[in-house]
Amino acid sequence: MRIKLSITFLLLFTIAVWSQDSKLISPSPVGLEVNSDKYQDHVDAYNAYWVGKDHTIRGSGYKQLQRWMELWKHEVKPDGTLPSAWELAQSWNNIMDLKYAAHEMDDDSDWMPLGPFTHTNQGSWSAGQGRVNVSLVDPNNPNKLYVGTPDGGLWVSNDHGDTWTALTLYLPSIGVSGIAVDYSNSNIIYITTGDEDAADSYSIGVYKSTDGGVSWNPTGTTVTGNNALMGEIYMHPTNSNVLWAVSSQGLFKTTNAGTSWTKTVTGNIKEIRLKPGDPNTVYIVEQKSSPYRVSIHKSTDGGVNFTEINSYTSAQRTAIDVTAANPDYLYVLVSNQNYSFKTLDRSTDSGATFQVRNNTTDIFDGSQQSWFDLALAVSDTDPELLFTGTLNVWKSTDGGTSFTRGAEWSQPDAPNYTHADIHDLKFFNDKLYAGTDGGIYVSSDNGVNFSDKTKNGLNIGQFYRIDVAPETSSKIVGGLQDNGGYAFVNNDWKNFYGADGMDAGINPANSNMYYGFIQNGLYLYRFNAGNPGGDGQYVTSGPSGGGNWVTPLEFSGTGIMYAGFSKLYRLSGSTFQDSSTNTFSPKLDYIRVDPTDDKRLLVGTYQKIFISEGQTSYPLTFTQLPNPTGGWKGNITNTDFNQDNPSIVYVTTVGAVFKSTDSGQTWDNITHNLPTDQTKYVVAHQRGSPNNTVYVGTRNAVWYIDDTLSEWQLFNNNLPNARITDLEINTVEGHVIVSTYGRGVWRSPVTESSLGVNDITVDDSQSMIYPNPIVNGKAKLNTLIDEPAVMSVQNMSGKLVKNQSFNRIDHQTDLDFSNLPKGIYVVTIKSERHLIRKKVIIR
Repeated sequence: MRIKLSITFLLLFTIAVWSQDSKLISPSPVGLEVNSDKYQDHVDAYNAYWVGKDHTIRGSGYKQLQRWMELWKHEVKPDGTLPSAWELAQSWNNIMDLKYAAHEMDDDSDWMPLGPFTHTNQGSWSAGQGRVNVSLVDPNNPNKLYVGTPDGGLWVSNDHGDTWTALTLYLPSIGVSGIAVDYSNSNIIYITTGDEDAADSYSIGVYKSTDGGVSWNPTGTTVTGNNALMGEIYMHPTNSNVLWAVSSQGLFKTTNAGTSWTKTVTGNIKEIRLKPGDPNTVYIVEQKSSPYRVSIHKSTDGGVNFTEINSYTSAQRTAIDVTAANPDYLYVLVSNQNYSFKTLDRSTDSGATFQVRNNTTDIFDGSQQSWFDLALAVSDTDPELLFTGTLNVWKSTDGGTSFTRGAEWSQPDAPNYTHADIHDLKFFNDKLYAGTDGGIYVSSDNGVNFSDKTKNGLNIGQFYRIDVAPETSSKIVGGLQDNGGYAFVNNDWKNFYGADGMDAGINPANSNMYYGFIQNGLYLYRFNAGNPGGDGQYVTSGPSGGGNWVTPLEFSGTGIMYAGFSKLYRLSGSTFQDSSTNTFSPKLDYIRVDPTDDKRLLVGTYQKIFISEGQTSYPLTFTQLPNPTGGWKGNITNTDFNQDNPSIVYVTTVGAVFKSTDSGQTWDNITHNLPTDQTKYVVAHQRGSPNNTVYVGTRNAVWYIDDTLSEWQLFNNNLPNARITDLEINTVEGHVIVSTYGRGVWRSPVTESSLGVNDITVDDSQSMIYPNPIVNGKAKLNTLIDEPAVMSVQNMSGKLVKNQSFNRIDHQTDLDFSNLPKGIYVVTIKSERHLIRKKVIIR
């Protein structure tokens, strides 16, 4: 038994006792109006909302709705509902229970994050790294900066954003939308959980740490029942036991540091501010959707009783802010019913009267997605200086009468650039902090320049898909929500196109060529890793009509790129060619290519699987495979061929894993002990594994099984609570690589290496390194093998002194030893199926 769970991995938090009827909600503009926990009801409401509207306009909000639909479509239960917050939290708790039971486990995984921790922009028109919901500076330490993210948890920097540490790896919800730090003891931290802006993650209430974020515990009950999201949390400036937290169910107040909470206002409360110098005066924003109306309320008794002081009809999301430079000022930024800009108003008498400051300058840049991103910040030292944000950051120096726009979201080289979609603007210590879809940006000169602090270690990328080169796991490509395509080259990440990055692939025939789609397969982009200083390039547009939100892209072993729309296409030069006689409805979700036959493919939708067999030319004709007895147990999520015996096929669905040994004609359910409450997202077979290892990625865990096992084994050491979105295996180096939605890319050694040395060693007569001895550091490899490979060189002490990867090795492969001193070395060249080991002398 191999036990690798460390003592620091033991209980660091407690699961709250949670109401079992607490359901997830979909985001605005229609989510709160749908009083249903059935996924399809929300989808139908979205579709009805978009009738007659142009969703192609930048800032329409359409993409944000599509993201939510994609994120949750495979979490639908057999009764059509989405899981409740309690169910999701309990599901993670069950995974943690397995981790803690170290004496019963044989988990030899060792997951390490690969990032992106930083990146260089090489072709993106909207460079960024990951969404930040909220920021806060420690009231006792101006260099201590916290950020909360929708799917990546709470992070802290002790050097004002130069380095970062994750604080909530294993909480049952790692979305964070509000942060408060106790000014009398900075070790006491409060967070509101979940993602208020887009419902990417669910809320399980307010959590509290008393040791600087090392451990966490739930506070008293706040949100319960249906449609619960939480947002801002504020602390009383002179009594740290008193806090207020807003939610879609009302305003909550505690007077005993979170031991218990009282709901003082019922309704969808979006914002809260305390009057500077008078914490008994509290302002809140209430948003209603039937009819559309926003009201501003004021309390003079510390948030117990409120009086409406202003209201707006045909209005929706609204932001407010106050300033210590003039405590009687209250600014109000209001959106229309369709979430476009309505008005910026101001009160100079603590809400007794309000004056319109501006209702003509479109500081939303035409956006109609303020339900998703809206922010307002007023300087603490100048009551006339304020900033607003939706798509871009806007600045006013005259109290909102006039505005100037900062850099456009599409100008990443501008000194005042911030990524599009502004979720949070705040002043701390006369510095402006902007939380955006691309990360956290800080300005020390009132918006003239912004510094991107995300690139200093915030591993919060929301990946949809990845691909890994066959010869090395140091070559990875993937697509990030909000932040386009990312290429991993020589341990550096390159952001090579913008928009929403989706499925991506590396050409196995030339692993320097990385490809990636944007949303719906609208455009394809390419990055040449052989020219790592170059920019990504546009290749072509997708076919008319587009594909699914995540349009599948897959390479064959010989380098044919396939893409799935309503038909199967292949890339020929820079054009997609129709390659199937079939038209698929709904559109294709996944593609897999037989490792031994470029024209034998598995393709499918979330309902059906099709196969093409025995064909020699295009277009291919696909035949639907029969369903297993009892059906698929929910949506189909993924499929894979056995890499050594392609007549064996694996399929994952929401509720099960299936295996066929006759090319999909019959199916066996091999779910065994996998959790019934964990969606099975991806399956992959490890080529050449002696015991035929298969890996499965579930909602937030990785598992494996092989021919010696009757049950799945947890393979999850060090992985945080993050949704597994893709899984790849590199057998040359022996790595499993996963992408997550909120915590970037992670890598672990495989549980067993592919093919033992005795099975794959190439006979000396079949390979040669010459000349040997080597003079001037140059040599050649002569072999009949034609495969991607990696070379390692060790000196006679066993120390690794050189690594080199090859797209292909063949009878004329150049080897470079020029940087090595004279001596005797052992050269090992390993491909997926073969091993060459030679001793060489360098003179």
